[in-house]
Amino acid sequence: MKVDVILPTYNRRASLERCLAGLQAQTHKDFEVIVVDDGSRDNTENFIRSQKSDLRLHYIRQENKGPAMARNVGIKNATADYVAFIDDDCIPEKDWLEELVKALSLNPESAGVGGFVVRQNNDLISRYIDHSGTISHRTFGETVIILITCNAIFKRSILEKEGGFNDALRHAEDAEMSLRLVRKGYRFALAPLAIVKHDHPRTLRAIYKMYVCYGNGITTMVSREKDSKPLGKPFYLLLKDLLFVPHIYMGSVKRNFRVSIKDKIAFFFLERVRLWGHYKGTTSKPATHTSRR
Repeated sequence: MKVDVILPTYNRRASLERCLAGLQAQTHKDFEVIVVDDGSRDNTENFIRSQKSDLRLHYIRQENKGPAMARNVGIKNATADYVAFIDDDCIPEKDWLEELVKALSLNPESAGVGGFVVRQNNDLISRYIDHSGTISHRTFGETVIILITCNAIFKRSILEKEGGFNDALRHAEDAEMSLRLVRKGYRFALAPLAIVKHDHPRTLRAIYKMYVCYGNGITTMVSREKDSKPLGKPFYLLLKDLLFVPHIYMGSVKRNFRVSIKDKIAFFFLERVRLWGHYKGTTSKPATHTSRR
């Protein structure tokens, strides 16, 4: 099964290099990589063009228009029937693509399949993000309703038919597209052994900013979808659950972690940072395609 791996990047040359090294080590060999440079200013273009590896690498540069537009450009330039997505701050396990392809073959009725995301580093904040399931796919009962695009594979024909990502959104564009597909009757599956290691935020300022962005993106969707009623529940209430009670009403796909007493105390504080960041994001002006990441 041939796959095109779409990799948007913006000012992360060092982490991009690690991601490409992980892709070069893949056990599944029938793939090409489409790097979409979203207007980087850190010499990413020269780095990519100087690469001398076995990767079949295609480089596309655009003015900074956000990750949704970058992914859509990747889809437009893809030729394989299947497109996988990974982010420039992720390192895939060597069998990542093999496991995604295997899961999609076992679930031919699915529009897409998502793998698992774990931390690269073992600092306190990274452990909290893993434990909280912040960077994870979402389920509604037994139904997978959101695939996050730092680790997922889709049928290209479906993405093209349904318009791809909403490039008016600066954040949560993967959640919006996933929910839009679910509302139209498409289904997703999971690949627990398809793992990427994500470089989680490691400072309070960085994690707070991440949650503000999440809150802003979800709120932008809420404002556009108030009259929709997928899955038997008003869409805007469903999205609010994503922000404020993702691990009670929503099923958050995560691994079981053993948590020390010290971490539990710290996690209690970090959970308040998450809620406050989401709240600030919900009350801030929606981000547009003209703002920078």
